[in-house]
Amino acid sequence: MEERRIDVQKTPFDFFAQGVSGYEQMIRHMQNYMSDLRLPPSYFVNIGTLMKKEDFEQLVFRSDSAFVFTDSLYPAVDTVRTLPAGLYMFIVSDEVENEADFAKMLKDEIGRQNMQVSGDYLCEVLSRFPFSDSGRLYFKIQVPVRRKQEL
Repeated sequence: MEERRIDVQKTPFDFFAQGVSGYEQMIRHMQNYMSDLRLPPSYFVNIGTLMKKEDFEQLVFRSDSAFVFTDSLYPAVDTVRTLPAGLYMFIVSDEVENEADFAKMLKDEIGRQNMQVSGDYLCEVLSRFPFSDSGRLYFKIQVPVRRKQEL
């Protein structure tokens, strides 16, 4: 995957503890933040969630940070960070209630492929999945990985 930039905001809400209602609160938090920055609504599309690498590796399901993808026109704020280009493993689904199960499957597959996690876990919301017109919410959980170093 190519290099990407995201603006990450810590929120008082936790998707895994609160489910869809927690995600809705995270969206409101991001909406208020973006309104304060006077950003156009186009940045508001596809708000995702982030789980720290260490939590994912330990299967501690905690996600209290939301993010939006940015571009070169986005204001210079200290919460923007770069996701380096690299290899990612991911799963796409429309079963939001099963995200933790999919995350476990992803972690198992990373181990089976002799890979190791090299960054934070992202859940990118795909509001318009190209092969469906069902109107369902699709998401892509993704984790940057690299090959384990052979001894």
